[in-house]
Amino acid sequence: MNQWRTWLAHFQDVTLRLELGDLFLQGRDLGQFQALLAIAGDRRGWRHRRFTHPPPQHTLCQFQIPACLGHRHAPLGHELHRLELDLAAEFPSRHIQSPVPWSRSYLRVHGTGSRPLLDTIAEGELANRGNIAPEWADPSFDPGRQHSIPYQWGSTSFAVNRDVYDGDINTTDILFDPPAELSGRINMLDSQGEVLAMAALHMGIPQCSNDRDQLSALNAMLQEAKQHWASFNSDTAKEVLVSGDVAVGQIYDGFSAKAREEGANVEYAFPAQGYVVWMDNVVLLQDAPNRENALLFMDFLLEPENIAAVTNYARYNAGLTGVEAFLDPSLAEQPESTPPAEAGAGVFIEVCDQATQEVYDQIWINLKK
Repeated sequence: MNQWRTWLAHFQDVTLRLELGDLFLQGRDLGQFQALLAIAGDRRGWRHRRFTHPPPQHTLCQFQIPACLGHRHAPLGHELHRLELDLAAEFPSRHIQSPVPWSRSYLRVHGTGSRPLLDTIAEGELANRGNIAPEWADPSFDPGRQHSIPYQWGSTSFAVNRDVYDGDINTTDILFDPPAELSGRINMLDSQGEVLAMAALHMGIPQCSNDRDQLSALNAMLQEAKQHWASFNSDTAKEVLVSGDVAVGQIYDGFSAKAREEGANVEYAFPAQGYVVWMDNVVLLQDAPNRENALLFMDFLLEPENIAAVTNYARYNAGLTGVEAFLDPSLAEQPESTPPAEAGAGVFIEVCDQATQEVYDQIWINLKK
């Protein structure tokens, strides 16, 4: 709390409103913003020089990191929940605004109803736009980067405690048909998108299948696999590995790296069947109350030195060129970021049509019972 108050002192006249596309806010996301606030705090003189004077409501900027843009999470029901962190208020001030009906595909370009949710970033509005790495400059979820900029990207797989198990871990069998020594000692992320995507890879079926036999088999496989799992937990996915409470944990690559750095003898798996890849993106909302400051903040994130500091903390990857000079040298050799040649392909979580998504929602509900 004291650290937060120190950082917040640099923002006493503003509120940074961070809106997430679902309720999936964990230590991973919060930790990245802790690092980001530290950077901004250290450069508070830069803020006073370049940001326009805050409006009466003291809102610095309003932007969004929608889960669907990174293809990481399925919806919680069919609602868009806006979770705000009012960082200038008592930490953490969290509340949910009125939900907006949605399906995952809405946030890719469209809003809800007749009004677009996302604003378009015009040519020349971001001075540092050229720093976006070529491979992330024209993504399928936002062609031409008209609405978004990269934030961090990485993978989701699982880590295994090597003090408990010394066999082959590069197979999804570890999660869904584990050996006896791992049964009952597995934590799964409490994230529909990542669990069901990994299950689809395990079975070799499409993520958005309409085949009734495939869907029935998927449901049955998950019900059987659940018997081997100890928990669904995203908030402490790293901590349960470090403490030894579980021997296997579905986890993000950066969390796995941090668990290893904290002393856990864990190895991150790259299954032959494949694994999940995600990207977090910053998006300008159509109704941003202070558009100019929002763009300035996005430009701040597009400076290699600034985003590299977040990467060094979070242990993920930046989507910019020119960051290498500012990165911790150990990141280049981080095993969680270095898939072996025999690893399966990394895949984004796919967006299903509404009817298909409802079937997957029911499978997830059945799994969580």
